[in-house]
Amino acid sequence: MNLIRLNLDFKVSFKVEGYVFRFGIKSSIVGGIVYYTYKEGLWSKSEETAALYKKLNIKIAPYVQENVPEKITKEISQLPSVTDITNFIKVTWNKGVMSSMEFISNLPTHTFNSATSLYETTQSYIKELSLFLFMNMPMKLHQYNMNKENN
Repeated sequence: MNLIRLNLDFKVSFKVEGYVFRFGIKSSIVGGIVYYTYKEGLWSKSEETAALYKKLNIKIAPYVQENVPEKITKEISQLPSVTDITNFIKVTWNKGVMSSMEFISNLPTHTFNSATSLYETTQSYIKELSLFLFMNMPMKLHQYNMNKENN
């Protein structure tokens, strides 16, 4: 019995060590990518990021034209320029900021409308429930309540 238990413990510990080992390798790869991109200037000022993009565009564009079939290169004539990308990012960023600010400015109205709707729904549910309970009360109790109200 102890031999089986030792064998199961070994399998479990080996499995856990395998997960830890794979996590360590994956974390090292991600850490290396983040370090390299930081060192190259991707996560710094926008000017350095634009310079990195220009450098990549100059180095990658010839390989793309040589190694990609002509069908694809005709459809995608060239990589977008830095100004196109920065303009796109500015426009989408501004739209996101404006949408967020619009949501925040309309939040009191949305909150009031939601609370009003919840109140009205709850009131109608209570009325329906009380009517249902009143109609389904036993007759003697109903007569008792009627006599009590008349007196």
